Amino acid sequence: MAEAPPETIPAPQPSAIPPSPPITSEEEAKPSRRVLIAILLVAVIAGGTGFAYVYTQTNLLRPSSPAATHPLAGYNTYSNYGFSFQYPKTWTITERGLLDSTADSNSGLVLAQSTTSQSDLVLVGWTHSVNSIDPSTVLSGAINGFQRGSGGTDLVVGQQGTATTTAGYSVIYQPFSITISGTHVNAVWSAWYSTHGQRLYQLSVVTSGQDAVSPFNTYLSSFTES
Repeated sequence: MAEAPPETIPAPQPSAIPPSPPITSEEEAKPSRRVLIAILLVAVIAGGTGFAYVYTQTNLLRPSSPAATHPLAGYNTYSNYGFSFQYPKTWTITERGLLDSTADSNSGLVLAQSTTSQSDLVLVGWTHSVNSIDPSTVLSGAINGFQRGSGGTDLVVGQQGTATTTAGYSVIYQPFSITISGTHVNAVWSAWYSTHGQRLYQLSVVTSGQDAVSPFNTYLSSFTES
């Protein structure tokens, strides 16, 4: 009796893999966190090279009793490298080297950034110097460095102003606005020299909101040295 032909088993069909959703122009335009930090490093270093050899001994003396600060509601306190400041609790903190590969007592950069908008951040940079430094020499170099590093356009520089830290140091700040990858942001860049820490500090605020000066004043008022 003839054998029945073997049963034919159909070949397995390849599973269909759904295509990845296309990257929209809006997603392409958003700078990554790493790129943004690199831009800020360029700006801080650009400001630093402008002030490194310009010194002044006027209006930079530290009062004997700096005022105390109090925690703000909804804020965390960052404290390291001999200073502290407050930032929103939902934001993240990143430390980076400035003149060296990592942050240390001589130089560094701390970035607090919103988890929902990369355009909202506050930055503190510091550089050690035994000589008093005129902070006004920092601002134009830092802002120009920020523009070059970001490829920003439509730079509008506002009126320069002055403020005071809780320790009584004179702070010079410069408001400006700029468009980065189609996103318009407002910002403030500031600088001051501390005779207590023998450091030049740079504090910058960038926001997608209409006003950068108000948050700048909030962060500056929370800044203290230990």
